[in-house]
Amino acid sequence: MTRFCRKHKKVGMKAMRRWPIQILTGLEVRSQRIYIAT
Repeated sequence: MTRFCRKHKKVGMKAMRRWPIQILTGLEVRSQRIYIAT
């Protein structure tokens, strides 16, 4: 059980790090689309 929890924590940390990057890239793409549309 402890091993599983530790592994799960690592995956969560990775996801937490990836999450803000995905949001930032998504905002960039959205702003670029708006820029192209106008």
